[in-house]
Amino acid sequence: MHYLPRMNGIRTLKLSWIFHRKFKNGVFEKNKGRLVARSNHQRPGIDYGESFLPIMRLESLRTILALAAIRDLNIIQFDITSTYLHSTLKEEVYMEQPEGYIAPGKEDWVWGLKRGLYGLVQTGRTWNEKLDVHMESEGFMAAAKDPAIYVRNSWASDDFAAVGLWVDDCVVIGSGQEFDNFLKSVDAKYGMERPGRGQMACCWSGTRSGRTIAISQEAFTDSTLVRFNLLTKSLLRAPHLSCRIPLHRSGGRL
Repeated sequence: MHYLPRMNGIRTLKLSWIFHRKFKNGVFEKNKGRLVARSNHQRPGIDYGESFLPIMRLESLRTILALAAIRDLNIIQFDITSTYLHSTLKEEVYMEQPEGYIAPGKEDWVWGLKRGLYGLVQTGRTWNEKLDVHMESEGFMAAAKDPAIYVRNSWASDDFAAVGLWVDDCVVIGSGQEFDNFLKSVDAKYGMERPGRGQMACCWSGTRSGRTIAISQEAFTDSTLVRFNLLTKSLLRAPHLSCRIPLHRSGGRL
């Protein structure tokens, strides 16, 4: 980010502060604040190009967990720290200075963004492109059926490893020294945060006993109920019709 004097005809986007409470396993963890771009004024083809971001399918998550269970491989889950801030923008994007961070003497200047920012339409795509380059440099190749799954070495290899990506959540299976070196390289370049025990990507949690792995969304469900203050609420039956009503289309019975 750098300051630029406002020029005639320059198009700027506004920023907003988003504050929320973060929960983990249904327990309040911390308050968070994030500076977010208002992307509703971005124009496709001008302010951004590609915006598609591949994320792993649930079937792919089950597959790599099954492979880990069969070969008794290590399973590591982590979050990339400040994911979108690592991406590099291709387009010229200018932002208004946010409230509380207006530079004295430069009140009418704007920000010129070089890195991605939460809220921008293209940031997820540019982050994925940067991570894809890093994965290839580590010897991983994207799977043909699911581009959010990366595999290194063959299934029969002792250094086999697989990575599943869900935006900033990563599930990694493997073993050996190369496996440890990969985790260190990601931590050194981007920074990683380990979740609570048993937490996995895409709001899933899991337990492992020997070569049996069970996954569920129980912790995510409990966290959602706490968030909306529904844990102590009484259950009510949904209203329903006591009689059957025939449906008709164009005067004829369905």
